[in-house]
Amino acid sequence: ECFCNTGKTNLEMSIATGEKKVPQLEGQLTGGLQKVEQLGGDVIRKTQEKKDLTQKMDETSKMRDKDHASYLKESSEQKADIEALGKAITALEKGVGGSFLQTPAADVLRQLVQTRKVSAGDSEVLSVFLSVRDSSVSTGPTDEVIGICKQMQSTMKEVLSEVHANEKKSVSDFLAMKAATEAELTAVQADIEMKMERKSKQQVNNVAMKEDLDTSTEELAEDKTFYKETTDKCRSVEGAYRDHQASRSAELVEIGRASCRERV
Repeated sequence: ECFCNTGKTNLEMSIATGEKKVPQLEGQLTGGLQKVEQLGGDVIRKTQEKKDLTQKMDETSKMRDKDHASYLKESSEQKADIEALGKAITALEKGVGGSFLQTPAADVLRQLVQTRKVSAGDSEVLSVFLSVRDSSVSTGPTDEVIGICKQMQSTMKEVLSEVHANEKKSVSDFLAMKAATEAELTAVQADIEMKMERKSKQQVNNVAMKEDLDTSTEELAEDKTFYKETTDKCRSVEGAYRDHQASRSAELVEIGRASCRERV
């Protein structure tokens, strides 16, 4: 009878605690699983971002190499043309006459005219001058031809200077881009590692919460089963006790009546 009073109350308190705890654990576990899924998605996105950045930098590096190769080719050609023009100007200023037209310097002038690296008017003057093939003929190169050659050389030097400047700027821009991309890659990698660590810790917490939930659910079920069995037993005991009390009362009444009859 004492257990039916005290023990039953303790069971009711344990069941009430379990019914409150189990839903809380279920909610925490659901949130933990969602967090793992979210962190997993973040890692996938960040990994793709890292891949895109790496690919972009590789493509930019290849383009820089290609541009640098073009720069080397163009600057080399410009230097060669400038040097050849210098030799041509020196030869013309010395007045070598028709023999100049048979020199490599004259061939350079012809090539420059053919590739249209001079204006139409200058091209016509030079074409007439270069058309003489007989080295015995003194062409008597005029100041106009020398002037055109000097102007061409000056223009080429300006172009070469601009080519150098553009290359220098391109290198500077590329290095700045590379540094910024590398810094971004470092930040992305750190973010990936951080999220992977958080995901791992959350997975461990989820396992612990699942075990706690399973244990609490099992204990709650056991408490409810035991409470039902105990309640049934207590009802049975209480019923038997009431029957016993009623029977005892009836016996006492009967004894009292018999005692009265004896006195009469």
